[in-house]
Amino acid sequence: MGKIYITRHGETEWNTAKRMQGQSNSPLTELGEKQAAWLAKRLEAVEFNIIYSSSLFRAIHTSNILKGDRPIDIIPTNALREIYLGSWQGCLSEDVQREDAQRYHCFWNEPESYIPGDGESFEELNQRVGVFFKELLQNHPNDNVLIVAHAVVLKALFNFINHSGTPKSLWDGPHIRPTCLTIINYENEQLSFEMIADTEHYEEVNTQSGWFLEDK
Repeated sequence: MGKIYITRHGETEWNTAKRMQGQSNSPLTELGEKQAAWLAKRLEAVEFNIIYSSSLFRAIHTSNILKGDRPIDIIPTNALREIYLGSWQGCLSEDVQREDAQRYHCFWNEPESYIPGDGESFEELNQRVGVFFKELLQNHPNDNVLIVAHAVVLKALFNFINHSGTPKSLWDGPHIRPTCLTIINYENEQLSFEMIADTEHYEEVNTQSGWFLEDK
């Protein structure tokens, strides 16, 4: 049986500033590094075979903290990069909400109606995430695999696993907080969730940050 451990990167400076990140880079905060260290402690007994990480720095940084001294590879991949938000990237969410109100509303509340403009559509995101995950299952049917990615990517991945695969159901399910842990079992070509978006490893209160999910 294979086990797939899935997490989001730690809190970043733009998370705390409520800036829309997308595929722009923003470093982890001190708290973000702590969140990764807490998860690393929780997973210290797991014998991972490989780590797949988004190629964005905040995910790579988190991956290196989680890897610790394990003699395994971190494989950066563009397939796990956050959804590309085009001209929204780097902007304060309140500014986007004011200046591009209809698209912003659709992004969060009617994803099936979202038209991305100069960004990436949810359909395009679902496609690249789905292709990545199918290949992962083919290549690692009996391995312990760690995936480090981003919140919207993980929403799309869970949507794919649950066979809905449509943007309309994208925001269903729990919040994807920094370094929350999801574990999926893979046996006889069947997937089952052992846990989803769990944060029991958090060692401080009021640390469940992540700008884009606070209103969801």
